[in-house]
Amino acid sequence: MAPTCPQIERFEKPLAVLRALFTAERVAPDAIDATIDEAYRTDARGEMFAIEGLLRIYAGIYGRPVAVMLESIKAAEDAFGHAGEKVDYLAYARKVAAPPGALALLQASADEGRVHLRAFVPEIPAMLDGLSAALRDLPWQREEKDARRVLREVADALRACEALDYDPEELQSGIHEMRRDLRWFLIDIRALDGLIVLDPPGGMPRKLNCYSYLATHPMASNRFSRVDANPKLHWVSSVPTTYFLALGKIVNELGEVKSFAENVEALAGALHASGGAPSAEAAHERAIELTAAAGMRVVPDVAKAAKRIMKELDETRLLRRLRRHVRDGLREVPG
Repeated sequence: MAPTCPQIERFEKPLAVLRALFTAERVAPDAIDATIDEAYRTDARGEMFAIEGLLRIYAGIYGRPVAVMLESIKAAEDAFGHAGEKVDYLAYARKVAAPPGALALLQASADEGRVHLRAFVPEIPAMLDGLSAALRDLPWQREEKDARRVLREVADALRACEALDYDPEELQSGIHEMRRDLRWFLIDIRALDGLIVLDPPGGMPRKLNCYSYLATHPMASNRFSRVDANPKLHWVSSVPTTYFLALGKIVNELGEVKSFAENVEALAGALHASGGAPSAEAAHERAIELTAAAGMRVVPDVAKAAKRIMKELDETRLLRRLRRHVRDGLREVPG
C-alpha cells in the first residue's frame, strides 16, 4: 500500500517530532545534554508512548515483525522514564527538605540515571530510521478492514482490564500496572488519529451521571482530552466524551496515589541508607512526616485509596461500556 495510507500517517506524526529532536547533530557529545533537557521539556516521551501504543495494537495483528519494532521504541521510552523518575525523586526530596545525606544519595542516583541516558540517546536516530523503514514494509490492509481489526484489539485490551485483577496492596505489580493498563486506552485513542472520536456529552446511564460534571471541568479542555477528527478517514468509531473523561479522571487519581507512594518509598530508602532512620519502617514514617510538614498531600492508606478507585470502576462498569462503544461503533463517514 502507498506510504500515505492512514496507518503510516498515524505513526509519522510522532515520528516526525522525534526525528526533528534526535538528529545526528543533536545527539553529538557537545549537544546531547541540551537535547535531553529539551526532550523532557517538550514531553518527547509522550510521542514515544504514542508510537508504542500503536505498535502494541498492530503487534496483535501482524505478530513478530511489529513486536520487534515495539521492543526498540519501548527501550527508548524506558530509558527516559527510568532517568526521569530518579530526577523526580530528587525534586520531591528537596521539596520536603530531606536531610543532606538522603539528598546526596538521591542526587547520585539521578546522576547515574543521566549517565545511562546519555549513553543510550545516540542510538535513537538510527532506531527511528529503522522504524520508518520497517513500517513501510508491512502489508497494510485496506482502511475498513484495518479499522475493524484495530478496534477489536483495542476492545480486547479493555476487556482484559475489566476483571480488575490487580492487587492494591502491591505498588508496582498492582497499582502501577493497573494505571498503566488503563492509560493505554487514553494514549491509543489520540494516537489513532481520528479512528476513534468523541461524541458530544449527552444522556448517560444513571450510574454514570456522577461524571456529567466532567464535561465542563478544566480537564475537559486540556490537550490530553482533545481528540481531533481526521477528515481523511472514511471509517470511524466513537465513544461518549464523558466516558473518556471519566477514565482520564480515574487514571489521574491512580497517578496521584502511585506518585505519592513511589516518592515516599524512594525517600524512605534514601533516609534509611544514609543513616537518617534506624529501620525501614522508621524511614517510611519519617518520609511521611516530612511530606506532611511541607504541606504536601499525604495518602494515609495507599491500598485503600486504590481499592476505592477499583470499586468505582466496578460499580459503574465504565470499562465494559467503553469496550462496547469501541467494538460496535464503527461506521462509514458520509461523503
